[in-house]
Amino acid sequence: MHYGENDDKFSYVLSIIDQAATTGDYSQLQKIHQKFENSTSLHDQAISALAYVKIYVHGHNPLSMSLMPTIPLKIHLEQTKEWTFFELRAFVDGIFMFRRDLDSLPLCMERAVKSFKKYRCLYELKSSSEQSIASIFLNYVQIALVSFDYNRDHYSLVNKYPNTQDVDDFSSQLTIQFSKFLQNLYFGNNSEKDFSDSKEFLTMLKKLNFKDYVVFKEIYDYHIPYSKRYRQNHKQQT
Repeated sequence: MHYGENDDKFSYVLSIIDQAATTGDYSQLQKIHQKFENSTSLHDQAISALAYVKIYVHGHNPLSMSLMPTIPLKIHLEQTKEWTFFELRAFVDGIFMFRRDLDSLPLCMERAVKSFKKYRCLYELKSSSEQSIASIFLNYVQIALVSFDYNRDHYSLVNKYPNTQDVDDFSSQLTIQFSKFLQNLYFGNNSEKDFSDSKEFLTMLKKLNFKDYVVFKEIYDYHIPYSKRYRQNHKQQT
């Protein structure tokens, strides 16, 4: 898993997992999960865990996901210091495994950014690496907003990571920009403008027929009442 990213068999299984997640073929993902989960190989167990993660992130609420089946993949990401493209891809959805582990999460984020900077220099992986880091950033923001204590300065931690000027891929730029708007719903200086700007941004995505518009709209709708409540409570405290 550390060095065999070009192994044909391994790459083939990963391509099946990615394709099944993209098309919503959860029965295929379930078959892969069950096929490898009882293997004595940590390599196979990590594949099983990745298929399991894809089932929940793409078809169910990742916040209701049991973390037990994900342990082999989580351990692998924690123990692997130099990430290959596999670890970067796995962390896109696998980041939700760390939603209750706020010590390991920043460490993995640093490794993801380091891996992204390495692979974006390769022409054949540039676009995929940019899309991966943009999705990771959005997922990290969601975890931060759901899991972190708002009274602590995690917002500044979030802002350490990539901006739109760090990527050339247009869809990645939009994903990162949406992440910024999402944060501003909670922490922006002008609540009326922040809500208006984010709504206008979503309207633009809809007109562009952006592939992730529906997902972004669901995320936005979820955070609207929580962000308003946070702003109200924060205003009362100050």
